[in-house]
Amino acid sequence: MITKADIKQETNSVSYNRGKKIYEEQKVHAFQVQEMKDIFGYQLHKITAVVDGSGKNMYCVSVSVDEEMSEIMEDDCDCPAHEQYWGLCKHCVAVLLYYLEWRKKERKKLEEKVRNDEEHQELEQLLRAVGVKKGMEEFQGEHKIVRKVVKPTPKAETSPGFSELLSHYVMRDQVAFLPKAKAGQVKLEIHLESQFDDSFRAEFKIGSKRMYVLKSVSKMTAAVKNMETVSYGAQLSFLHCMDAFEEESRPMVEFLSAYTMECGSCYQIGTGSYASCFDDRYVMISVQNMDEFFEAVGSQEFFCRTNWREEKLWHCQEGMPQYEMKLLRKADGLKVQMYADPIFYGRKYLYFLSEKNTIYRIPREEIAEVCDFLEYMERCPDGVCEIAKEDIPTFCQGLLPVLEEHFKVKKEEKQSPEVKILSQNDELKKQAETKNKSADKADLDIENANSKNQKILKFYKEGLDNRIIAKQLGLGVGEVKLVVDLYKNSLG
Repeated sequence: MITKADIKQETNSVSYNRGKKIYEEQKVHAFQVQEMKDIFGYQLHKITAVVDGSGKNMYCVSVSVDEEMSEIMEDDCDCPAHEQYWGLCKHCVAVLLYYLEWRKKERKKLEEKVRNDEEHQELEQLLRAVGVKKGMEEFQGEHKIVRKVVKPTPKAETSPGFSELLSHYVMRDQVAFLPKAKAGQVKLEIHLESQFDDSFRAEFKIGSKRMYVLKSVSKMTAAVKNMETVSYGAQLSFLHCMDAFEEESRPMVEFLSAYTMECGSCYQIGTGSYASCFDDRYVMISVQNMDEFFEAVGSQEFFCRTNWREEKLWHCQEGMPQYEMKLLRKADGLKVQMYADPIFYGRKYLYFLSEKNTIYRIPREEIAEVCDFLEYMERCPDGVCEIAKEDIPTFCQGLLPVLEEHFKVKKEEKQSPEVKILSQNDELKKQAETKNKSADKADLDIENANSKNQKILKFYKEGLDNRIIAKQLGLGVGEVKLVVDLYKNSLG
């Protein structure tokens, strides 16, 4: 069962004392406890509440606990401190203290119910009749305890630092035989969340059958360097070394070790061991380290949450997404339409977040010619941009051939009942046949709409309803509606 000692273990003294004060001031509201099971079938209590913060702020708190294993599995709070610092924030502490009091009250209710049960009362009377007493009162008495002080014999010790050096060589070859090593069984589970500044925030879970939130990346990497045995919960305690991790997780352990060393969160102390100067739960993935991060991810699946979708399983794939670009000719120019996935940038690669739960990775140099175009189309609302009539020749002769090498280009002509514009390729052929007449003098062919469509438009412009037009001309209402809609679209 969760105790105050378990809460103190997951936070610092300052946060605990402040959380205790919040609890005592009765600032915890909308408290609820829900019984649920995790993906492995373990019984959990999910606790939710709203806590009064500084000023008029109110924070939503969610904590999951495993009473059987006496473990705090997950915690979440809206406050800034929860995102910036390791461990439970003061609001989570307050909610957990409220939970302990709630659990105590629930237990008293259950005991009262049992005491009122007639069958239990009869059983208790029967036990008393046969001489069974409650508790261990008959064994309580004064016993004389004799203590013998044994003076320890001093023994020689290995010099500080040298024992750690020896352990690296001894344990390196014996990891598979150590009972707590869990050789090749420990997995690092990756959880990504895309940010608005073209970066990711990575969080990790560690475990074998049951996964635990990795609350300090630097402490884990320091334990690997020191080959220390660290416990994460009742079902996960192992000797930290590279061989303890699954093969596909080892590149990520190496990446995190390099990351913590580069950030200065893991450093070597005088004894030769490594230590962490602060607790860190999240790793920021930006242009500086994105290539190395996804190189470590490799082909394994990972969880990802984007700005527009909930967390799901994703994977990384080499290559370029299959984009289709549409060119739509209009009377006054050309419309280019292509939806480009959000782009994230590494130093050597570009990363496309596809709607197919896939991150495509491609070297920058392979698409250098269209890189600027992709960046521009990503910023365009609905992936649409306009090209004026006078700029069409430049677009078709300069940029279009390059785009056709990388994307599937679909050319369409926008027809109205009154005007039909030739495609740019046909226009260029016509210019070649007329000995390269200047673009501003090139006339667009206008095809006269047939008499039926002209009559429909005539009646429409006179204000007649589609049904009346259809009845007057002996046509179907759907046919009339189609011609009228095409005409409206040409105007818009």
